[in-house]
Parts: sequence; C-alpha cells; structure tokens
Amino acid sequence: MKLKFTKNLMSYENARQYVYALVEDIYKQKISGNLPPILKIPNNNGVWEIDIEKEIRNVCENGQADVLQYIYDSDDQFLSPILEIGQDGEGITKSFSMESRFGSCVKTLKTNGMIGAPEKSLADDICYFREMFVDACNSQNYKMYSRAYRAYLLSSISLIECFLQRYIFHIREQNVIIKDEKVYNELKSTKPIDERIKAWLYLFTDKTELDLINTKEWSQFMEIKKQRNHFVHPTDPMICYEIRYMIPILNNAIYGIGGLLILLRKSEKKKEYIGFIRKIYNQSKIEIV
Repeated sequence: MKLKFTKNLMSYENARQYVYALVEDIYKQKISGNLPPILKIPNNNGVWEIDIEKEIRNVCENGQADVLQYIYDSDDQFLSPILEIGQDGEGITKSFSMESRFGSCVKTLKTNGMIGAPEKSLADDICYFREMFVDACNSQNYKMYSRAYRAYLLSSISLIECFLQRYIFHIREQNVIIKDEKVYNELKSTKPIDERIKAWLYLFTDKTELDLINTKEWSQFMEIKKQRNHFVHPTDPMICYEIRYMIPILNNAIYGIGGLLILLRKSEKKKEYIGFIRKIYNQSKIEIV
C-alpha cells in the first residue's frame, strides 16, 4: 500500500490571501492593491523589513508565515509567542548562558540546547510524525509507522493541553477576573481533557457545551483522544495497527486539533490565525495512491 502526502501545504494564491489577511489585521485596515515587495513595519528596536514573496513561500511550505506571523501573534492576550533561542557547537564554557523571560517565567540555558514554547514544538511534532508515518508506510517499515502513529496521538492531545495551560498561566499573571471559581478549578484539575475544554468554553466564551459537541471538530478530536487512550489507558493486552484505519485518525489533525482550536478562538472572539494553530489546520491530507 502506497501513500501520498503533499508537502507543499497551500497554493500560492491561498498563501497570498493568508499573508494579506495578516497584514490587514496588523494595520487594522483593508489593503487595496498589491503590497510592496519589501514591507516595513516599525518595532521597538527600529523596523522590520519583510520580504512579502518569502512570507508567501513560507506559508506554502509550512502553513504559516514567518516574521509577519510573529508580529501578528505578539499582541495576543493569551497566545503571544515565545522567541526560541538555542546554541549548538564547540567551545561552550562554564561562563556561557542565555536567558529567556516571559512574564514571571525565566529560563536559563547554560550549555548546548534551546529554549522554546511547548505548543510550537508539539505542533511541529504533529506535522513531523504525520510525514514520518507516510515515509515509513511507503518503505514498509511497520515498526516506524506504528511509532510515528503513537507519537502523533500523544503530541495531538498534549497540544490541546498546552493551549489550556497558556490561559491558566496568563490568568495568574494578569489577575484576570474569573466568573466562576469552581469552573476555573475544573480547568486546572486533572479531569479528562474534554471536560477541561468544556470548562474553558464556559469561562472564556458565551457559547454552551451544545455549541461545541455537535461539531465535526469536536467529533474528530474525541476520536483522536479515544485512539490515544488505547495506549495511555490500555484495557486490552494487544493493539492492532492497520494502515487503512490509522489514516483517517491522522487526517483528523486538520479539523480535530487545528480546527478545534480555531473554533474555540472564534467562540472567544480572539485571533484565529495564530501560527501554531494554523500550521496544523493547513496540513495536507494523507491519501492512498
């Protein structure tokens, strides 16, 4: 069985529309005509010079923009990005250190390694393991495609967990007024992830549980969770990996993870083009050739 996976995630025109939507939101006005080849946007340290064609290509290849994405995401109340920093190479001494701050959170890197945001890393992992699954299937390596499938499931649910934790962190940081302390405690609890999502919905939107559970996004998310639970909470002593049944679960990432997060953000009336979310939502489907 051979599988097909398009690594170029978006057409040029769709990517162009994505980039223009980011620019319109950054400037808070409609763009008439074409953007200049190099767009200059002021920042605290000077000016960002943004190559528009490069941004469009980045969306085509990665499902999200680069510099424009960072600017767009940066003023979000709950999902503003953490700038990754890292160091690899020879000659690292004991006096070397790199520090990153985000609110009250401070991390220091004293040797080779990196500091980054878990939600961005997990979004990258989801995409990586989907691609690994296809490559392993096409090379008939069943140990590798089963490993990629398990890693995909674990990363998918962990990404939703990260989304919820970012809100909990900022509630503490910003002293956000909570409309129901009991429900907030449920959000922070160790209850099943679907129950915690419902608690988030109640706290941050005017939607009800019925607005969520009747959607295809919720249905596909719950199917991913069900498959994940086969490994995290196994009730049987064996698990059967069958490619034709795994493919739909891997494709559920598009709506069941990316689409669910977009749905939640729309319900909250917040930005929906956040980079790590769109990276998942813009993924290509895996198909049998």
